[in-house]
Amino acid sequence: MLALRIVVARHFSVRRVVGSLAAAMCVVFSCGYAPHIGASSPTLESLFGQYRTWSFDSVQQSLRDPGLDWPVLVAEAQEFAGAHAHDLAAAAFLLEVAQNHFAQGTPKSPFFEMACAVARGGPPRTPFDVAWQLAALSLAEGRNAGDDFGSAPPYTGVIRYTDVFLHLDHIAGRGLDAGALALAKGIFHEQLATNDLLVVRSFEGTPSFTPTRQGAIGRAPSPAARNANLLLVASVTREAIALFDKAAAYEDVRAEAMLRGAFLRSFLSEHGDALGVGWDDSLLDVLARVKVLTSDRRLLFLSDLFSARYLEARGRIAEAAGSYGEAHAMFPAAFSAQLGLMSTSYLLGQPASFDPSTAVPLGDSMAVDPWLSYRYGDYRLWTQRVSALRTEVQRLAGR
Repeated sequence: MLALRIVVARHFSVRRVVGSLAAAMCVVFSCGYAPHIGASSPTLESLFGQYRTWSFDSVQQSLRDPGLDWPVLVAEAQEFAGAHAHDLAAAAFLLEVAQNHFAQGTPKSPFFEMACAVARGGPPRTPFDVAWQLAALSLAEGRNAGDDFGSAPPYTGVIRYTDVFLHLDHIAGRGLDAGALALAKGIFHEQLATNDLLVVRSFEGTPSFTPTRQGAIGRAPSPAARNANLLLVASVTREAIALFDKAAAYEDVRAEAMLRGAFLRSFLSEHGDALGVGWDDSLLDVLARVKVLTSDRRLLFLSDLFSARYLEARGRIAEAAGSYGEAHAMFPAAFSAQLGLMSTSYLLGQPASFDPSTAVPLGDSMAVDPWLSYRYGDYRLWTQRVSALRTEVQRLAGR
């Protein structure tokens, strides 16, 4: 069981659990208040009017204003979506509203599904529809990743498994690349497999963390409940691995599919005592092949990082230090590589120094450490995909 305690610390942040609880409490308490319209609160119609004049930055600034009255916008959402049910520009606008609403830590937002409904009313396989579907898929992957590091820009999401799998059904036949869809399906299952709730439940008891007596948080699980949770982790992990194996058949996503499959095989191996599996050294060959298949620095870094972590867990410290060193050379400010290199160097009796001046602001951390964006899938591409979508919105209007 020690291994699973380690995975909570290594792969997830305790801050996520605290953040999720805090977000949930905010939602509970906010439900008791009726929406009110402040003197300066913009409406969806007014924001959409700016969007139609291509004042995208101005709309984003309004949506990110901490004083924005979100209950007002939510109350207007249904009427707005009905009035603009056949306006594809509204589908793009609502998607951006959804992204900003998720940024508030809300566990449920109406804007994403409303945006999907409007988009599905338009013709498939057009440049606009492909751009919209890619942006929506990117947002869905980020949203499904769950509450994570407080440094995750531009937001941390909330897990909505049912929604994302329904979304894959909705976009079938819309003209997206088959490889991209296959990879996305694997990523959704990977996010489910590695979600900390499944692990934390093994130790904390009830998934809702409902106090069972005054002063108690959760309860100790029965051996049967704990074992059932561990079996679920292992089962869903294997399912995700199988999906990545299928995605690897598509050349355009092969390297990332292989990388993600190897990562999950490493996850199983490193926690084999708890999950009932043994070591799988063949994954090192897979990660080495990834480095031959791609020139993407992000994937190359992760290949070295995952190899190093597995080797370290196997006790092959000198080899692990070498892989950490290669990863560090590619992204010198990446804390994941720095930490691994310091750890293995210490174990080898050759302590490596860490220069605090190389630390980066939290808001920039994903850009300098590919590990921090790993669990968000293609959400790292949100900015460029929404930019492409805006271009298509303007093109539709003859701009």
